[in-house]
Amino acid sequence: KPILNAILSAQITDVLVVVVRYFGGTLLGIRGLIDAYSAAAVEAISNNTVVEKPITQGLRIRFSYGLIGEVQQIMNEFDLKPTAKKFDTECEFVFGVLEGIAPVLKKRFGQVFGLILID
Repeated sequence: KPILNAILSAQITDVLVVVVRYFGGTLLGIRGLIDAYSAAAVEAISNNTVVEKPITQGLRIRFSYGLIGEVQQIMNEFDLKPTAKKFDTECEFVFGVLEGIAPVLKKRFGQVFGLILID
C-alpha cells in the first residue's frame, strides 16, 4: 500500500516499483516499515525519467485500388503513417491513431464510398 500510494501521488501509470528490504538487525515496527517502503518508492520514482506515451488505438482499413487516392488524402489530413501496407486483391493499411481521434477518423473514412473499415 505505501508503494501504491507513492505511485498514485506521482500520477503515473503503467509502472512497476519494486522495493527490496534486507533485514539489517533493526526492528522497524509497522510504522517504520511503512515509512521505509514509502520513502524508497518515492525516491525510486523521483530519480527516474517519466516517459509519456499517448494512448493510441490500432486501426486497419481495407479498400479497393480505385480508392487509394482518397484514402491517402485522408491519411495526409490526419498526418497518419501506416505501420503496415498490403497490396493484394484489395489494399490494406494498418496504423495507430490517438484514441480521441479514432471516432472522427472512422467517420471520415466511412464517407469514402466502398471503403471497408476494420478495427
